[in-house]
Amino acid sequence: MSALIQLRDSSGKFIQARALLDTCATANFITENLTLKLKLPMQTCALPIGAVNGMQTFSKHLIQVTCKSLDNKFKRPITFLTVNQIADISPSETFPRDKIHLPKNIKLADPQFHIPQTVDVLIGSGITLSLLSIGQINLSRNDCDLIIQKTQLGWVVAGGINDDNNLQPVSCQLTDLSSQLTRFWTIEDAGPRGSRSLDNSLCEHYQQYTTRNAEGRYVVQLPFRIEDVDFGNSKNQAYRRFLSLQRRLNADAQLKAEYYKVMQEYIDLGHMVHVLDDHEPGYYMPHHPVIKASSTTTKVRVVFDASAKSEKGISLNDFLLTGPTIQDNLFTILLRFRVYVYAMTSDIAQMYRQICVHSDHHKFQRILYYHNNTISTYELRRVTFGVSAAPFLATRTVNRLADDEAHNFPKASQVLKRDFYVDNLLTGANSLTEILQLRDEIIQLVRKGGFELRQWASNHQHALDNLDERTLDLDGAINNDPISKTLGIAWNSLTDSFIYTVSPIDASRKITKRTILSDIAKIFDPIGLLGPVVLAAKTIIQQCWKSKVHWDEAVPQKLHTRWLKFAEQLPSIRDFSIERNLILPNPTEIELHGFCDASQVGYGACLYVRSTDQQGQMIVQLACSKTRVAPIKDMTIPKLELCGAQLLSRLYRDALPAFDFPISQTIFWSDSTIVLQWLKRSPESLKVFQANRVTEIQSLGDKIGWRHVRTKDNPADCLSRGQLPSEFLTNQMWFEGPSWLTQNHDKWPTPIQLTPSELPGVRKNTCLSSTTSDIFQRFSSYSTLVNSLAYCLRMRNSSEFKHKLLSVEERALTELRILTLIQNEQVHDEIEQIKETGETKNLRLRCLNPFLDQQGLLRVGGRLKHAPISFTKKHPILMHSIPVSRAHSQIFDTDSGC
Repeated sequence: MSALIQLRDSSGKFIQARALLDTCATANFITENLTLKLKLPMQTCALPIGAVNGMQTFSKHLIQVTCKSLDNKFKRPITFLTVNQIADISPSETFPRDKIHLPKNIKLADPQFHIPQTVDVLIGSGITLSLLSIGQINLSRNDCDLIIQKTQLGWVVAGGINDDNNLQPVSCQLTDLSSQLTRFWTIEDAGPRGSRSLDNSLCEHYQQYTTRNAEGRYVVQLPFRIEDVDFGNSKNQAYRRFLSLQRRLNADAQLKAEYYKVMQEYIDLGHMVHVLDDHEPGYYMPHHPVIKASSTTTKVRVVFDASAKSEKGISLNDFLLTGPTIQDNLFTILLRFRVYVYAMTSDIAQMYRQICVHSDHHKFQRILYYHNNTISTYELRRVTFGVSAAPFLATRTVNRLADDEAHNFPKASQVLKRDFYVDNLLTGANSLTEILQLRDEIIQLVRKGGFELRQWASNHQHALDNLDERTLDLDGAINNDPISKTLGIAWNSLTDSFIYTVSPIDASRKITKRTILSDIAKIFDPIGLLGPVVLAAKTIIQQCWKSKVHWDEAVPQKLHTRWLKFAEQLPSIRDFSIERNLILPNPTEIELHGFCDASQVGYGACLYVRSTDQQGQMIVQLACSKTRVAPIKDMTIPKLELCGAQLLSRLYRDALPAFDFPISQTIFWSDSTIVLQWLKRSPESLKVFQANRVTEIQSLGDKIGWRHVRTKDNPADCLSRGQLPSEFLTNQMWFEGPSWLTQNHDKWPTPIQLTPSELPGVRKNTCLSSTTSDIFQRFSSYSTLVNSLAYCLRMRNSSEFKHKLLSVEERALTELRILTLIQNEQVHDEIEQIKETGETKNLRLRCLNPFLDQQGLLRVGGRLKHAPISFTKKHPILMHSIPVSRAHSQIFDTDSGC
């Protein structure tokens, strides 16, 4: 429902705004009062106001305004939070107003409710319900569900028209998904990539308030943004949610048994404790099960909802700092995992629940559960999954443990900080002795903080021998299945290779832009081993965008056929596997080779590792890749090729921290001679687009060599064009690089000599020259010449006459400049001779005894210097006679000779 209202600004005037009235009592997204476009005095704050696709939206300002009706005297002060965007236009499509008959005697709060418009203000359910008045008209019929409700702001329309009897899937989104989707094919910015800003306040909070108990476990405090928060009554909504949970569990006996088992474990381990006195204000969290069938340990997990709103409309997560990411990213950890000869994986058992929460904050982690068959209050005493600060508190505690025990376990401490991604360990070594020692040190180190490692797996059959009894007593201590999920990628420890699992695509359902994007998003490829296939999928999405179909509209027949072909071949990816290990054991030489390419479809880059051992054996393995779809706006191939080279330089920068081995040389290959010529030039000689990207690429330094490769030998060629799965699986060059790369250097393509040519993208230097006679002939009078040149001279930065009328001094200086220009053009050689020797070789001028005055003008000398007359009469300015136009005859007198 929408309404037009007036909001008073800081000057006291009322501004008209369009308000969206939220009548949902338990909204899943934004339930606070918001405003978008008002420029009013603001108080700084930082409150999370909702979630979109799992990401919280934060408001940084809090304001108070007066809301006034356009049609009556109703006024009310309301507190708002400010955000960059509230929602998309509302309604999303034009409402068929002509299909309904509104009573003529009612006055609508928003007369143009049927037209899609932007939302200026979102009023939450609490205030919206208080605006409702007595009066409602039901206009519903077979093809529509429509009511008109009277409010303090006027009559509002709610409901909609049903054009189709069949139920269709609908979606609700508060952000524009289209703007995020276009990032697939937006050209990469050439500027420096900013790092994510860290939440220093949370880092300081952790350092100040984290302690360690007698068992060695860490005790943390919840990082509140504001102290002494009163959440109000949160128990009622937790009670309603608990009753709903019981109905769900009673309908599924197996789920109920698993859920009760998990909760009983919490009680038995002391992770949650029954509370007799719950009168002290706190916060209650609802909880529910999450089923993960692929898990080998806990298939049913309990998730606690710390984002549930209390009766005050706030939640625990609203007032907690979330913290920065302090571990290496997934790309770096997976790439480093491919470096070791012998690899092993593990994970921390119940990582969050091994960290204690300070007793003062137990009251903020209350839940409802059965005690003696009665619904009672419990308090969670460990870091809890579902609390927004939990991921930071857990990972930061692991890092703290590594720092505190570094003197006892230096190697394991380094691994703990470097090779963990949340609770998953991916590490390794190059010998059995090293990996066994590392394994035991890591186990001892984490135990110092109360943690235990389980789910051990390794590609060496003896790497898990002789584990102590304490480790073997854990559930799932050793992963007996050789195929295990490693951060989303399946790793077969027996064959030591990565394999991919994909879900079959249901081709019988309606194919829309939404379903295509949903299926493509399920292809998880963090290091780009499926680069050509992923690009082929991205181009289909781009074609959907170009066709301008709506999200839930069937795609055109051509795209439909193309998608079905892709979907039919996608399951064949299950036959794809690639070796985990990148390098030979005990290599004597390791090289990096990067390839880049571009086409009208897209551009991409890939990195290969070439290793050689003492016996002369060498292998080349694909390490990683990255692709981008070409922008919708056409660009020249050389520009796209340069973007591919830039992408390669960025891929190299991202991958380098994962390579813990000495690199003998690094060579980048491109099949674009234009790009290679650009990279040899100074950025100052190139146009802006080329200069920015060349500057970034050249910042890698001289250690990177760029060479030319033929297109047929460039593995990045398939990366820039995309490949269907069937073609991809037969592309041997993609996995091992060009065949000559495994041969000696003298078998490689010979460097080509780049001859200077008409190179595009180069700045063209233009030199303009003019003579004084050309300038002076444009003026018909001397005064006009002086005035015009005086204004021209004001263009200089050093001019002191700007923003003033022409003065006598300014005209005199301009006249001096004019005479200097004429003399330098006519008698330049003579002036230089006089400067050097004091006289000139020109016989016609020598008889006049010429000299240079203080302003550098050439004047006539002689015996008149003692005459009682002015200086200009004694020593007139020396000027050649010039043939003439009428203009010059007015400016200069010409006599015989001078």
